[in-house]
Amino acid sequence: MAIEITTYSPDLTEKYNEFVSKFWKRERSKSPEYLYWKFRGHYPNKLLGQVMALDNGVVIGISGNIHFEVFIDGKVYPSQWTFNHMVDLAYRGKGVAPLMHEEVIPRKPISFGSAPSPSASISMARAGYKTMEGSWKVAFPKNFYEIFKLKQIKLPFLKWIPNPFFYVPKLLSIFITSRFHAATEAEYADLYHASKKPNEVYNLLTPDFMAWRFRPFDPFYTGLNTYKNEKGSYYAGFFNKGIYYIADFHVKSAYDFIDMLGHIYNQQGLSRIDMVRFVMNVSKRPTWMFLLGFLPFATNTTIFYATKDPVLLEALKNKRFYYSYLDSDENI
Repeated sequence: MAIEITTYSPDLTEKYNEFVSKFWKRERSKSPEYLYWKFRGHYPNKLLGQVMALDNGVVIGISGNIHFEVFIDGKVYPSQWTFNHMVDLAYRGKGVAPLMHEEVIPRKPISFGSAPSPSASISMARAGYKTMEGSWKVAFPKNFYEIFKLKQIKLPFLKWIPNPFFYVPKLLSIFITSRFHAATEAEYADLYHASKKPNEVYNLLTPDFMAWRFRPFDPFYTGLNTYKNEKGSYYAGFFNKGIYYIADFHVKSAYDFIDMLGHIYNQQGLSRIDMVRFVMNVSKRPTWMFLLGFLPFATNTTIFYATKDPVLLEALKNKRFYYSYLDSDENI
């Protein structure tokens, strides 16, 4: 066995596709156009964001990474999200994953990962990754069918049993005009950065990052719509296959939260939306969520991080990562 660590390039497309076909059915995962966009590369240069392990010319493992800038204690650091650490079943336990980690981790002062699979978690821990607290996800379903669907149970008759709280923002919006209106990327970035807490580690919304993550990339990505009100509340989101994803938000009051939902319903059309999904970046799940028809997920998003810098290691103690649908490869 002669393992070679390299990066994706157009001439390796066929070999790459043979490997990913074992794990993913999505055709876009095999498209060079999509891969160069997702991993922020420049065609036809080598795509540094997609590391590959080969044995005698056959792809036996991959590891993805997306570069971004992270804000920690008043300082900005070049960083990267690492994800999709995958090794062919026949090669697991043979040192392939450590070789890919050794290639990726030194590229940036700090590397992050989110919610890896159990096997990837073990691999990352062995490579020196530590963990910190992240966010937790919430679903707001229209009816009981969508509730059970989350658990892979499909009972069509439950569509006739509504979640009554889902319709409250729409009713209020009939009588009260929403205060939310479109925000420019620059306005959104200013509000986003101003809302962060001292103990939070977060993705810096640079113009370059926003041009990539917020704008459409046809036909693979719809982009994000951004909104704000005059109080400083804001949200970004997108609609996909019956679900409205609030990619990120910050509200100044409970009224603004309800107003945000009403604004989403009016923008998208309530009949199209089966569920609203978002994340919460607070430690505890408030009781009111359960009482008002929201379904907080039971587990938090675990954030992994690795760095060789002792100053960064110290700075990250007792920190939490402000994690949203803008991070890692969420929904792209």
